[in-house]
Amino acid sequence: MPTFVIQLVGLLIRNLSGYAVTFMTMTQGQIEISKFSYNSGCQFWSSCNGLMLEANYKDKYDLLITNPVTKQHYVLPPFFARTQHPNRLSAIAHAAAPMQYKVVRTCYLEIGNPFSRKFCAILTVGVDNSWRLVDTQHLSLTAAELFSSCPLVTGGFVHWARGDGFVLTLDVETEIITQIPVPHCNGERFGNYYYSSYYYFASASYLSLFDCPQQFQVGCLGDETRNQRMDEAAWN
Repeated sequence: MPTFVIQLVGLLIRNLSGYAVTFMTMTQGQIEISKFSYNSGCQFWSSCNGLMLEANYKDKYDLLITNPVTKQHYVLPPFFARTQHPNRLSAIAHAAAPMQYKVVRTCYLEIGNPFSRKFCAILTVGVDNSWRLVDTQHLSLTAAELFSSCPLVTGGFVHWARGDGFVLTLDVETEIITQIPVPHCNGERFGNYYYSSYYYFASASYLSLFDCPQQFQVGCLGDETRNQRMDEAAWN
């Protein structure tokens, strides 16, 4: 594996019209912006503790992990599916207890059929030689459709959220996916067809849900929910 850098919490920004990468941090109310000297020339999809998950320039279907400071790369094993979106639905997260990094990506296994059931695969970096399927048999077909959305990472959790009444959350340590209902607001459940002015975003330890139609409200799903009941009560 590449030499890991010290963990920094901030926002990694990339200009879609080019490949320049900017890192923004906030300390004591002051915003600091710095630019990487590293330019990959490829799309990157996720980051964790200073490491970037990006497309493998030699094979668009595969991924590699990059340390932008040391400019070292770690090429991940080939993925078993060739899909319409080669590696866009991918994320890297850190499992704290075993001190391991894991990469997650979603796909549909019936090649050429985007309407087939979606699946989730995982790989432990530096340990696994091939990708493993995560158990999704307990999820309905409707719930599994969330795997078509881009993943959001908070600490040791990967989330899939969209305009539905629930969120899928993968605990990368246990490799268990939980379906968590989103809360009600003003008597309406988020995900209602007529209730669409809300947004998800990931911070360091929380998945946050913003509601901004007439009354501004915020709901947060935190890492401490690992040992709690996964229902609406998990949201603060």
